[in-house]
Amino acid sequence: MRPKNGRKKSMVPQKRPAKALADNVIYSNKESYNPISLKVMNERDIESIDMYQDGDYDARKQKKITSQEQCSENLHRKSKKLCLENFILFRKQQYFHSNGINYFAKLSDEVILYIFHLLPKPTLLQCSVVCKRWRDLSNDGSLWKRYDFGRQIIKPCALEHLLLKGISILRLAMSDIKSPVFSDSFLRDSQWYCNLQYLDLSMVTISTPEIASILSLCVYLKKLSVENCEMDEDCCENIAQNRDLSVLNMSMCSGLTPLGLHTICVNCTKLEEWNLAWTNLTTHCLETFLPALPKGIQKLNLSGNRNTLDDMTLIKALNRCPNIIELDISDCSLLTEVSFEVLVKKCKKLQHLHSSRAYDIPTECNRLLKELKDFKSLEIFRTLTQNNLESLRANLSFVKINETVFSTIARPTTGVKRTSIWGIRTRD
Repeated sequence: MRPKNGRKKSMVPQKRPAKALADNVIYSNKESYNPISLKVMNERDIESIDMYQDGDYDARKQKKITSQEQCSENLHRKSKKLCLENFILFRKQQYFHSNGINYFAKLSDEVILYIFHLLPKPTLLQCSVVCKRWRDLSNDGSLWKRYDFGRQIIKPCALEHLLLKGISILRLAMSDIKSPVFSDSFLRDSQWYCNLQYLDLSMVTISTPEIASILSLCVYLKKLSVENCEMDEDCCENIAQNRDLSVLNMSMCSGLTPLGLHTICVNCTKLEEWNLAWTNLTTHCLETFLPALPKGIQKLNLSGNRNTLDDMTLIKALNRCPNIIELDISDCSLLTEVSFEVLVKKCKKLQHLHSSRAYDIPTECNRLLKELKDFKSLEIFRTLTQNNLESLRANLSFVKINETVFSTIARPTTGVKRTSIWGIRTRD
């Protein structure tokens, strides 16, 4: 039998929880009751349709309203007054409460640290915002030993947070470091030094004072590269406070002064490799710091000093450092056979010599290298004719000639290993 309004019954779901019904309760004080106005119907709605079929309409309607009021009061006790005049659709905000098992709560910190060690650094940063425990574990110093920021744009104060994590191996080659590098409060309040031991600042885009501010926090550096950076005396003084420094790459640097280089020589007594290629050093600068070189120097690059490095200055350096095993004097046009003979006589451990485009050194002097038992490689590009080169190869059959185009003295990245510095990987 059809209802009085002539509409057909709607299809309704068989089961529906009581809370879902309370979320969609509709009240109305109009005499004409339309049961199809509800989008979703249940068994109680079917009873409201059936009451049209019976004669006792008012009694059933009153019974339905009473039942709805009781359900609403139980589920929404905060809503004391029910709106019976307007159409109301109320949905309570639902929160997700997991009843599952927290397996990480059963794991020790050591196990979670091992899991975090396998994650990339961006994912590790996301894990630090999950909870307090994960935040403390994700900031553990064992997870932040190395980081590669090469060829990236570094936001202001990003290095500040990175150094606070205790990082020791950092590659910033060819990166663009935005100003300020450190916040004012950090530089004013910090009374500590960072744990950096291997730092690559080659060809970074940064101002000279900010380079000095970075180096001012470093006292444990063992290997440092500031290739193609603009330096000043403050930078050199900050470098000099690293007493354990063994490798220093300053090739193509500008702004070097005699006092700054002399300070490095006096304080960095453990220095073994030093690259000063194409730094446009003056004669006074060379005469000031070369006689004070650390005695432990084994690899030295002085190439590019075309009109400033002469025989007497180089001889002072050779007398100071007799343990040199690799020397680069390419493009030093003032050097002659005088300094070459002293080199062969004093440096008996010499293994590798770069003398490309040193035109004032006679060809016959190269034959003196036979006296060195450990000598292995000779680079003399654009110095000899092809016939003289073949004759020299026949005379020095045990020596590799012109096989290394570029000098690798103190350089952090050589060969195909583009993401490592001095043979140490910078990525996990």
